[in-house]
Amino acid sequence: MTGAPLYEEVPLRAGDGRVRLLMLQPGRGNEQITCRLFAASIGKRPYSTLSYVWGDMKITKLIQVNAHSIPVTINLEAALRYIRQLDKPVDIWVDAVCINQGDNQERGRQVAMMGQIYAQCCKCYIWLGCPELDYPNEDERITEDPFKFFRHFADDHHFSELPDMGGNSKVALVRVPQAELNPIWRGFFTIASSAWWTRMWTVQEAILPPDCVIMYASWRTDWALLDTAYDNWIAHTLRCCYQPYKDYFPAEWDVIRRLFWDTAVEMVEYRQTFSDPKWRDWLNLTRDFGSRKATNPRDHVYGLLGLANKDYAAKIVPDYAADVID
Repeated sequence: MTGAPLYEEVPLRAGDGRVRLLMLQPGRGNEQITCRLFAASIGKRPYSTLSYVWGDMKITKLIQVNAHSIPVTINLEAALRYIRQLDKPVDIWVDAVCINQGDNQERGRQVAMMGQIYAQCCKCYIWLGCPELDYPNEDERITEDPFKFFRHFADDHHFSELPDMGGNSKVALVRVPQAELNPIWRGFFTIASSAWWTRMWTVQEAILPPDCVIMYASWRTDWALLDTAYDNWIAHTLRCCYQPYKDYFPAEWDVIRRLFWDTAVEMVEYRQTFSDPKWRDWLNLTRDFGSRKATNPRDHVYGLLGLANKDYAAKIVPDYAADVID
């Protein structure tokens, strides 16, 4: 993301406690994304945040920001397209545009504030993707709510009530082409396969906000549904109906566990219990999230600072010019 003149028009001074926000202008369909970039003090104006995976930096689309044409990754452009409203602007913080990524000093200062930025937003949009980017072949794209699997368990239904899991069914989900699967399973594999669940930065972006809206294209659900689905999943695992289906479809359950719960469970549990100071312990944080992916190796540290206790976090000043070994 480049645009030095843009950031000169909307400067941030060291120590002023301000951030840049995007005012995402109304629009529809394929109309170009248009925004106004402005500076604001955190807590002085309601705003949302975006949590997403940048994607391939070499594949971009142009958006208009303060009359400047700014290249952003196609995943970010798609997220903004689905978030924008038809009739009113949306104030939102987006790291790739609101931080001058070409200025390491500013970048370090703003990264140090990211815990505060996400904790004080009104809500965070968690962007998992959209069919047109995930499935180049239009015939393979999902056309139904991809969150049905999670709604199934949030409504406290049994494993045996899932499609292809009852009676004498022997459908091998892991070996059936995805286009031939029941929509509830296609939706699950689509959501579970999103790179968002594996990234370092998305951890604090999901845990700190007061409210999270999970999005796949125009389909949405809130984080509370994921909480309930997880709690009920565990209850069924321990109580009533899991074991026969685990024995009958071991490969399927291994895929479900490995693709989703193994990567999502820590965020679900941290978000439920984060008021407990033990969750802010640096050793606990690095144990639970240290294996996640980050493009810049420095972000294996910086990406968790917003979750760490204040005394520890204060000892680390993000510096993207420093040697990685330091």
